[in-house]
Amino acid sequence: MDSTVAGNQPYLYPNVDWMKTIFQKSSYNRRANFNARGGSDVANYYVGLSYYEENSLLKLDDLADYNADAKFRRINFTSNVNMNWTKTTKFELGVQGYVTNTNMPGTSPQEAFSRVMQTNPVLYPVMYPGNLLPAVNQSTDAQPNPYGLITQRGYVNTASNQLYSNARLTQDLAGLLKGLSATVLYSFDVWNSHSISRTRNRSAYQIDRGNPYNADGSLNLTIVQNGSDDLGYGTGSGANRRNYLEGAINYNNQFGKHAVTGMFLFNQREDISSNAGTLIESIPFRLQGIVGRATYAYDNKYFGEFNFGYNGSENFAPENRYGFFPSIGVGWVISNEKFFESLTEAIQFFKIRYSNGIVGSGSGGRRFGFLDIVNGSAAGYTFGLGSTTSGFGGTAISEYGSMVRWSEMNKQNLGIEFKTLNNKISATVDLFSDNRTGIFLQRGVLMDYVGLISVPYGNLGRMTNKGLDFTVETTPIAIGKTYWDFRANLTYNRDLIIENDQPVQPFPYMERRGQNALARYGYVAIGLFEDEADIQNSPLQRTGAVRPGDIKYKDLNGDGLIDANDITRIGNGDVPNIIWGGSFNVTWKQFYIGAFFQGTSGADRMLGGDGMIPFNNSTGAERSNLFMAATDRWTPENPNQNALYPRLGWGSVVNQNNAVGSSWWVKDMDFIRLKTFDLGYNVPKGTFSSLGLKNARIYAQGVNLFYWSKFKLWDPEINSNNGSSYPNIRTISFGIQANF
Repeated sequence: MDSTVAGNQPYLYPNVDWMKTIFQKSSYNRRANFNARGGSDVANYYVGLSYYEENSLLKLDDLADYNADAKFRRINFTSNVNMNWTKTTKFELGVQGYVTNTNMPGTSPQEAFSRVMQTNPVLYPVMYPGNLLPAVNQSTDAQPNPYGLITQRGYVNTASNQLYSNARLTQDLAGLLKGLSATVLYSFDVWNSHSISRTRNRSAYQIDRGNPYNADGSLNLTIVQNGSDDLGYGTGSGANRRNYLEGAINYNNQFGKHAVTGMFLFNQREDISSNAGTLIESIPFRLQGIVGRATYAYDNKYFGEFNFGYNGSENFAPENRYGFFPSIGVGWVISNEKFFESLTEAIQFFKIRYSNGIVGSGSGGRRFGFLDIVNGSAAGYTFGLGSTTSGFGGTAISEYGSMVRWSEMNKQNLGIEFKTLNNKISATVDLFSDNRTGIFLQRGVLMDYVGLISVPYGNLGRMTNKGLDFTVETTPIAIGKTYWDFRANLTYNRDLIIENDQPVQPFPYMERRGQNALARYGYVAIGLFEDEADIQNSPLQRTGAVRPGDIKYKDLNGDGLIDANDITRIGNGDVPNIIWGGSFNVTWKQFYIGAFFQGTSGADRMLGGDGMIPFNNSTGAERSNLFMAATDRWTPENPNQNALYPRLGWGSVVNQNNAVGSSWWVKDMDFIRLKTFDLGYNVPKGTFSSLGLKNARIYAQGVNLFYWSKFKLWDPEINSNNGSSYPNIRTISFGIQANF
């Protein structure tokens, strides 16, 4: 330990800051945009072209004789042409897409970051003399050198492109009926990707800690992985395409105070994967449907709307293939009534609305869920005795089909909109309620002795989701010589499982009906064992051998044992109940400042996994990047019942009790983030008019600048239980925008 601190033998007693070794503090990106529009009464066009380049935070090996620099480049293009073929016939053609090129090391930045978070600083040095790669295990996946993964594995280059295209023909049919028109739309989308991999696995070495130096003073290294310095070669590709066809009849007319609209639409979609891995995946995905809508408004006071969809999916048997999904909506602008006139000085606009409808879903479960899947090469029987035997395969059903149908959701919404203070403040409040039925689930109540090879799917589940959306915003408000505007929004929702086709649980607290879908389950931690007497006087924990300082769990059923019957709900899950945002903008003369904050509440995460619980990892106890918070732990000298960590031990066996899922590891992930901050200057109009400049601005923008949270180990927005996911990047941009 003293030598590690002193740093006088870095190859034998290393002390590596892997984060600083592999990642730079900053990198750069750049973007440029160009667009133009023009035309005449007969035709007009718009074209746009943009370029974006982003460089990685990864450091490179200057000795490498290939380009492993992580860099992303993208070119986006857009082209729209609108033509009036006749006074009643219009044609629109749109093409947009992108071309990208991504170059990265043989190991992705995400994988490298994950390894950094799981590799402790004293495991091995960055490299041995002679550009030799350190390792501690013969497996290439166990405790790999993060620096070696980034700088010694070669590179992968991926080129991809996406094209979206659509053509629309619109015919005005007012000659037949005023307000009548017809339109036909066809779109074709295609995506392609091709990658070239030039990767390698180099030989790796480990120092002999018992005899670390040779007679000449050089390191005594042992090879633990045989590899090659030569780059290999591999390719990969992917492609898919989509065809979409739509035809519609539209009606829009007004009769005095009456306004009527209508639409009848047919659509059809086909998705094809060019790299399907199975016969079923190679069959095109197809959807087909009819949509109808009718609306009525009277005197801008009363509004009514009726919609329906009649949709078909290939996933269902012919008799269940199509579903009918209607909806209605009504609205009333109360502020337009005469009896409201006395209130218009206080409230300038007030509207109430309500909608109720059915939405269908054909996703979930497996494809063609109504068909049995037959395996023509199933295991069979062997006949004969001794060395003279013959085996015969057979045919068996590997997955059972069932008469699944559309899953439905009844959606209701009650909304209120109003404006006040001379229309300077506007607000919208929506209360919503969703009731999902027929959710695709595999059956949970079938006993093993039924003898099924696989559990079939069915329309078995039911859930509800209720909540509210709230938005308030202002128009610019003069405060001195400045103008301010504000906007805030909040969404709250709560979902509940009504039916999940699971067996009735032996104890009510184990029941998952009545809980939210992503709820966490585990043991309830009630503290840490103080001493051996505390262990002897507590229920027997079948979660592993326990010692003083280990986590003590609650005996929920009072049987004197801690086992699977003591598992209950201990957390809400990683999706928050509340999501909110708030922004403001300030202008003073030609200068402006803007900021946007966002936050969440109600999310939690259960900590665990490699790198989180020290010395308790999937491929060996030495694979642990101890967080600095590991000093906040229970010890006999510091028996802190509120420490972050319980007693720590070497190896998975002595940590087994503390590593099971429990409320001890569930942490609040609420946060507030300064998402964006803008600062800019608008060049006065006419300043450079001689150059054809209409307007311009100079700006700076920051993204993901700061956040505030009670959770301190890593960014709480990252969906990770051990901090190994690639983090959100703080970005600061400077730019000039000019329009000619």
